[in-house]
Amino acid sequence: MWKQQRDKKYRFFEQYKDPLTNKQKTVSVTMNDDKKKTAKQAQIILNNKINKIISRVKRTTLI
Repeated sequence: MWKQQRDKKYRFFEQYKDPLTNKQKTVSVTMNDDKKKTAKQAQIILNNKINKIISRVKRTTLI
């Protein structure tokens, strides 16, 4: 996970490998501050986004 500052907000990024195309893709979430607690929350949100995308791909390949 990495972050970038935009104005007074922080954008957290995470990469994952798309199982359908085998390419690296990126998801992001924007948070208000750059504290350890906020970074942990961002990591949880990003992991949920990635899991949701991967499960959607797995469902479509099964059909």
